[in-house]
Amino acid sequence: MRNRVLSVLNIKVSESAYIFDLLRVQIFIGIAISYVNIIAYTLFLKSLSIQLLPYAYLTIAAFLFLLNLGYEKLEHRLSPLNLLKYIVVFSIAVLVVLWAGLYLQHSGSFIFMLMVWSILFYMLNGYTYWGLVSQLFNVRESKRVFSIIGAGDIPAKLIGYLSAPLLIPLVGLTHLLWFSVASLLMGLWFFNKSVKQRNWDSIKFNSHESHYQHQAAAPQQKGLITVFFKNELIFSISILTILSYNVFNFIDFTFLSHVKMKYEDIASLAAFIATFFAIGRIIALALKLLITSRVIEHWGVIKALFITPAILLFFCLIFFVLDQRANLIIYVFGGMVLITEVLRSTMQEPIFFILFQPLKEKLRLHGHLISKGYMLPPSLIIVGLSLIFMNRLGINVSILLTIIIVLLNLVAWAVIILYVKKTYLHTLHQSIRKGIFSSEDVYLNDKKSLDILLDKIYNGTKSEVIYALKLLGKAEHPEFVNLLHQQLLGNDSDVKRYVLSELKKADGVDMNLLKRLADKEPDIEIRQKLTAIICKYDLDYLHELAGRIDHLEYPIRKVVIISLLNQEEFSHLIVAGNELNNLIQSNIAAERELAVKIISELKNVRFTAAIEQLIDDEDSSVKRSAIVASCKLKVQKTLPEILNMLNRPTEKYIALQGLLQYGDELFEDINDEVAADYSSELIRLAGKMKGDNSTNYLLAAIKSFPEHIDKIVYSLWRKEYKPFSAKEISLINILLDNCFQSSRNKLEYYHSIQQFNNHVLVRNSLHSEIRSDLETCLRICCLLYDRNEVNRILELIEVGDSSKLYNAIEILEMVLPQRITKELNVLFDHVIDPDDTRKAYKTQAIDSMFNKIVFTHANEFNPWTKSVCIYSSWQNKDYGFLKKLSLETYSQGPYVIKETTAYVLNAIT
Repeated sequence: MRNRVLSVLNIKVSESAYIFDLLRVQIFIGIAISYVNIIAYTLFLKSLSIQLLPYAYLTIAAFLFLLNLGYEKLEHRLSPLNLLKYIVVFSIAVLVVLWAGLYLQHSGSFIFMLMVWSILFYMLNGYTYWGLVSQLFNVRESKRVFSIIGAGDIPAKLIGYLSAPLLIPLVGLTHLLWFSVASLLMGLWFFNKSVKQRNWDSIKFNSHESHYQHQAAAPQQKGLITVFFKNELIFSISILTILSYNVFNFIDFTFLSHVKMKYEDIASLAAFIATFFAIGRIIALALKLLITSRVIEHWGVIKALFITPAILLFFCLIFFVLDQRANLIIYVFGGMVLITEVLRSTMQEPIFFILFQPLKEKLRLHGHLISKGYMLPPSLIIVGLSLIFMNRLGINVSILLTIIIVLLNLVAWAVIILYVKKTYLHTLHQSIRKGIFSSEDVYLNDKKSLDILLDKIYNGTKSEVIYALKLLGKAEHPEFVNLLHQQLLGNDSDVKRYVLSELKKADGVDMNLLKRLADKEPDIEIRQKLTAIICKYDLDYLHELAGRIDHLEYPIRKVVIISLLNQEEFSHLIVAGNELNNLIQSNIAAERELAVKIISELKNVRFTAAIEQLIDDEDSSVKRSAIVASCKLKVQKTLPEILNMLNRPTEKYIALQGLLQYGDELFEDINDEVAADYSSELIRLAGKMKGDNSTNYLLAAIKSFPEHIDKIVYSLWRKEYKPFSAKEISLINILLDNCFQSSRNKLEYYHSIQQFNNHVLVRNSLHSEIRSDLETCLRICCLLYDRNEVNRILELIEVGDSSKLYNAIEILEMVLPQRITKELNVLFDHVIDPDDTRKAYKTQAIDSMFNKIVFTHANEFNPWTKSVCIYSSWQNKDYGFLKKLSLETYSQGPYVIKETTAYVLNAIT
């Protein structure tokens, strides 16, 4: 029963304890607020002129601004738990003072003060409550639970609004304030109790002063957004908040002015206000508990932002159709006020809080206070002054005028939502960035930047030196070659290697310096690179080395032979050819290996027969080098022999390394029938190669080898393949749909297997498969849509950074089609929380399930999962499946399945 309730509410078991604790507290605070609202509005409308309401707006704005400043200072110093307690106690003290004033004097001043406090009371407790809530849930969870957590406000006010008409005749309107005090005390008691029972350690001792200090330490340009709002997302939401407040306040004023004219008796006025608000709360409760979270989760926060202005626009258009003199228009306007109040609590506020969730805690809480607190005073001032000026000019605030004002605000409202979308997406990107700087496309030409780079060359670490040289080379610094020469005089081998690779392409190389360094350089690799550069430009030096070639070290001898073979002079070719032939026929394995390495680097001369001879060399090092050289030189004749090595475990790795050197032409030169025997290995190789041949092979493999879909997708993703033709796009979309269907089946199996107590291995294996399927689906999305966004999610899954992963998932909902994000979200929910029981799955018989995994849908599962099912069926005596297994033969297929089947069948025999 409990799980069914949680499923209806769209919340998880792991979240429920915190949610119900918070709801209990909010209910009692909400009851207190509802009593204060009824008393304040009733006394104000009955005892004071409606024209004083704009002045009340201005007074609220002034006091709210001061209250915000004080609250912000407290928020920096106190933990959220203690802050909530202090705010509740402070609210109780204010209510007692106001009751004393009303009871002793019943003057207009205290009625006016109560009206002001009713707004401040609501705002202050809202800050504290939502500041606490925002730290307990991430952005993904908040889309589901914020509307539920905020729903406690609705039954609370419903209780208050329905009980007030019954209590007022018994205790009087003023004494109803004591029920607010009692309700706050009950809420405080329940809150203290839940803090002791639950683990709130993550926020118990957490004040926010240190966070703000850390924020202030970062150097930034000064401006309004930086200094006051601190973030562009906060700024955009704040503008939207002002617009929405303007609309709500104008509508509220127009409604209250018409209500005041309709009711003269204080009891009936109080009863109407309570009943009106109660109806709104009933509608809001149904929406928040059953619809709001699902709408936000399904549509996304940005689309959901358009719901309120769209419904208000619909009501505005109705007014232009109706006869303005008809009595019906008042009731329609009342319905609009009711819907406005409902939308404000069920849509606007939860969505605004969700939008702040990608921000870090320090900015999240600051955003709550800015948008909800600091933006209300400007709106009240705008509305208050507008109403005062209209009154002095004799302009009647009619329903039609209010509708026109609302329409003007709705146009701006829609524009600002688009701005919010832009800043929200930017914030999500910032929240998941890697936090490192790396670029191959940076060009610096200003003097200050160049001076910094030059300083790094002389005083930086080796990585800074290399990076500075790269940037100076791109900037075509006039002293670049001289800087390279200077670095050769240093002691760092990595820097020297980079410098020599640059000097190989540069003009004006100092040969004398290179010769001096070559004579005394201890590192053979660097000496080899120095020799190669010198031999390229100085033929006399090359002749000198050729005269004593037998005495040279192998790496230097290799450079000399290659340099001679690259010359056009016949005598050079004879010397080099004879020396190379001697190496090929040598009895020393190291010399034969040297011969292979030389042959593999030659551009103009081929030694095919020598390569074929050395592939069968008895020395493994020579053989390995010959295989790599054969593939590098694309000797097609040796392909069958190298492919056969894939069947021999001791030679498989060498063969794969060699075939990788063959390149894209491999898939043009290889026979299709032969390729089918090595599909798994060739699919992996194709992903590491560039070119159309390997790509076409992978696309054909989608239909030919469905059992290797995950490998095919990985290879296409690794190649950064993008489908261009309609046929290719259709093929990849079908592949994605099939992967989603396969994942749904596995989810069914996973939750069905939970019914069986002794199948833990199968359950764990299915979970791993679903995770793998999620990664496969994301890689397919990379092929079809924005690659960078999806790749970042794959990285976060790999490293397990859940705090950033939730924000990254949110980005997907803004860059991918809704049908795809819906499927991905189901997989994400399972990977993040496998025990999530919000959705009910059909149970299946274990024999039927294993039959699908091992036989009928075998291509959808990896060999390990099938092997685990076979083993588990024997462990748990699932004889129905074992009987079918005994009738099947596994002469072919993955080794692990064959061995597991043989073991199980032998055991039951």
